[in-house]
Amino acid sequence: MSFELSEKAKKEIERELGRYPVKDSALLPVFWIVHNERGCVDDEAVEYIAGLFDFSAAKVLGVLSFYWMLRRKSAGKYVISLCKNISCYLREYENILTHLQDLLKVQVGETTKDGVFTLQLAECLGSCGTAPMMMVNNRYYEDLTRERVTELVEGWRKEAMTNGK
Repeated sequence: MSFELSEKAKKEIERELGRYPVKDSALLPVFWIVHNERGCVDDEAVEYIAGLFDFSAAKVLGVLSFYWMLRRKSAGKYVISLCKNISCYLREYENILTHLQDLLKVQVGETTKDGVFTLQLAECLGSCGTAPMMMVNNRYYEDLTRERVTELVEGWRKEAMTNGK
């Protein structure tokens, strides 16, 4: 299988590589370009990026593994990132996590069989005063309760069925 990117993505990468006096500084922007284009930074993408920077794949993976927001495999239409940091933990994070796992019938890191939801954990999402909270596709949902989570998930399921995955 060969690694493919759109011409637009290739141009964005070239622009980022030219932006920095030290080429290595473009690594994170290149991750995001590839991630946004392909939905993840998989093994093929790691090899491609390593080639761009003349890095080993291990070095690329070492940097990539630091950023939880960059996925290594494709995800569902709705990526649910539940905050697990101290404020959320103290305010029923575990209860919300168990409820999400029961609703979606997946464990952390998995995608539902229909490809609609991916459940993952996040380090601090910076909304400690409104814990527990989660981010879904870059939108925050705060002051979560089991009832509110059920309402949100059912709404997204309905939307996915109506609009297609």
